[in-house]
Amino acid sequence: MKHFFLLIALLFCSCLSFAQIRNFRLVKPPTENSVNDQKRKAVVIGMSDYGGDKSLNNTLNDADDMANALNRLGFEVTLLKNNDLQNLRNNLTNWYKSIEKNDMAVFYFAGHGMEVNGENYLVPIGAELNSQTDVQDYTLKVNNVLGNMDEKQVGMKLIILDACRDNPFKRSWSRGSEEKGLAQMSAPTGTYIAFAAAPGYTAEDGGTYGLHNGVFTYYLKQEILKPGLSIDAIFNKVTGDVSTLTGKQQTPFKNSSLAEDFYFIPPNPILIGTDSITAGVTDSLTTLISQLKQKNTSLLTSNHKKNVFAPALGIGARKVNEWGTYLDIGVRWTHNFTPFIGWDVVNINFQGYLSGNFFSDGLFQAMSGVRGYTKNFTKDMKGYASLKVGFGNQSYLNASGFASEFEIGLLFTKNICVGFVYNYQNLQGQLNNSNFSVNCPYAGLRVSYDFNY
Repeated sequence: MKHFFLLIALLFCSCLSFAQIRNFRLVKPPTENSVNDQKRKAVVIGMSDYGGDKSLNNTLNDADDMANALNRLGFEVTLLKNNDLQNLRNNLTNWYKSIEKNDMAVFYFAGHGMEVNGENYLVPIGAELNSQTDVQDYTLKVNNVLGNMDEKQVGMKLIILDACRDNPFKRSWSRGSEEKGLAQMSAPTGTYIAFAAAPGYTAEDGGTYGLHNGVFTYYLKQEILKPGLSIDAIFNKVTGDVSTLTGKQQTPFKNSSLAEDFYFIPPNPILIGTDSITAGVTDSLTTLISQLKQKNTSLLTSNHKKNVFAPALGIGARKVNEWGTYLDIGVRWTHNFTPFIGWDVVNINFQGYLSGNFFSDGLFQAMSGVRGYTKNFTKDMKGYASLKVGFGNQSYLNASGFASEFEIGLLFTKNICVGFVYNYQNLQGQLNNSNFSVNCPYAGLRVSYDFNY
């Protein structure tokens, strides 16, 4: 007996849960203030549980995401999910009463819709559409929605229909329309109507492309939150994105009677008059410069300090009289002006001949020059290059003169430089009372470690 009552309780809870899912209603106050304290209200409807192969996968996600987006735009949102016809009509009646003389009202629907004899109808949950005649009795006529919104003297009315899916009900009709999608509608004054697909065409489910929304709503929920875009710019961008993703199989469509641009988020700042424009431009430039300074400071701090002391060790081949292997030992002091430009203030190198007697032939050089850095290739790696000129001396021949060096390489973990070096010396000296000149090219690899301070 105890188990029997437990079973009854579980079934009761399940029924309550099912009822909530089937006729869900939630009123969500705006999470952010409306623009200029406008009165904005929206009803967002998602229909999914049509049963069998008529059910839709992503429409409840569409409704949730659009409700959240409109909330952020300052709308009080009435969210309806899986409503049957009676509950849908009751909820809409209450919503119509609430929008009277509001600045803006939005009606959004994601679910099955169909066109019959040139009229568009939206299908609630539980609709028994055994024939085309049943459509008028058991669905919601879009023109009735439009008429109710128009009667309430709303400033701007927006209807968004992501309901242009293929009609699954007509398969059971002995006679019926062969039209796909929805029909074109005229927009009364102050009205904007947006369709997920062009008249006579159907909308695609985003699951085909790995999306958890319908393709149309996936792009709309993003574009609608971008500041400074007019409503036309929003839907033009959505149209292009949808058409591109679907290979032009789906092209959204809109119809408008708006006499001027409408913005969900107006361009910022809103400037009136020459003085305001000048002040706005000045403020914008000041902000931009400040952000760039902060960015540069951040980059400089994260990649290297202004002053660097770097010992270096390398190996390569140099030609004096003939080519030989030389060990390269040096030290460098670099001052970095920006994240991308530095100056090698002092670079001292000694290169000793390794063949035969150790360091039997040495070359000393002191140089200075410019150093440049690239942007980061990865978090811990960037490129660099340096070009230096200065003084060189060759101990074995007792010759001195011009020295130059080019180095290119990679900076790892902000401290370790690994580079290819090409060094060139043109030296003059005197031997047996005769003047001579010798060119001493060098090529090799060098590793240095930047001590930042």
